[in-house]
Amino acid sequence: MKWALLDETLRVPAVSAALFFDADVVLLRNPFASLPANLPALDMLYQRHEHGQAKKINSGQLLMRSPRLARAAAMLQPQVTRAKQSLDQDVISRYVSNASGFSVGHLPSAFASHCWERHSFERSCNHSLLATYHANCLGKKWSKEAQMARVIHACVPGGLLGAAADDHATAQQDPACHCTSPRTCRSHAAGDRSQRCQRPKRRRSRAP
Repeated sequence: MKWALLDETLRVPAVSAALFFDADVVLLRNPFASLPANLPALDMLYQRHEHGQAKKINSGQLLMRSPRLARAAAMLQPQVTRAKQSLDQDVISRYVSNASGFSVGHLPSAFASHCWERHSFERSCNHSLLATYHANCLGKKWSKEAQMARVIHACVPGGLLGAAADDHATAQQDPACHCTSPRTCRSHAAGDRSQRCQRPKRRRSRAP
């Protein structure tokens, strides 16, 4: 899906580059503004999976410039469907490595991965070093959501998401509390695991 979307986007005449982020990526500030002016003019830049792994493509965060590469990646997706043990990024990695003629490289470190930022994201947030945060290397949905909430709570004062995201992060700190609105989530005293969610009361207007 992502490769087809990138393909369609880069077919638009006015578009010279497109960023794609998986659903488990937190946008902390404008990612386009976080791309340095001296960024290499490569066909595709991707999130580095771990420090020192130059050839390991993680497609959770992508900057695509080449319409030809986007189209080729979209056409490779049937191979992903047939190869049940392969991820789309593995198929693309093999394709790019096999003398495809495309130039690829890493996104800046501001496009962070939980794999190598898990112990230092708060310090990075304090120095405004992060533009995005990918909650990868976490197998469960709830663990991804919890980590994304922690990152939002730590980084949001200078981010795009604003106070609404901070409210959401506060409510999501305890996964046992499921509220319609984060502002209505109330926890009982410590030691009592029960949670209560209350909907805000609606004011009834009275006729004069």
